[in-house]
Amino acid sequence: MGNIHEVGNGHMKLLVLGGLSGRLDHVFANVNTLYLFPKVQMVLLNDENMAFLLPRGYKHEIRIDSSLEGPHCGLIPLGEPSSCTTTTGLKWNLTNSSMKFGGLISTSNRPVADHITVQSDTDLIWTVTLHSLQSRLKEQMSSADWTPI
Repeated sequence: MGNIHEVGNGHMKLLVLGGLSGRLDHVFANVNTLYLFPKVQMVLLNDENMAFLLPRGYKHEIRIDSSLEGPHCGLIPLGEPSSCTTTTGLKWNLTNSSMKFGGLISTSNRPVADHITVQSDTDLIWTVTLHSLQSRLKEQMSSADWTPI
């Protein structure tokens, strides 16, 4: 653990392919890893979703690539309730809002701008749907002029 914390100085970046897929207990373990190592820039990814940690106390700026991301997004408090979360660039922005399990969590929201800001007094998980690679391939194959062998 000590060595991992030394590596987690903010310079390490990890892309965890399949990190949001499979058994639910494994997905929660991956989300817990985001919480345990907030200085490691880690992205959890599967074919349809992406998630990463927004550490408390910062004004986060998220760039949305609408050709790859959307239409849905969410913010989930991690570790403890949030008593003050504010966003811009979402269909349903939060203004000094409280969020907690057993109460409000931000799900099924939608980016309405290519630049989202998030500020909170607690760690949050940012989630966004991805345009499925399988769906994109199917669309390309159905619209392409090709003949199967």
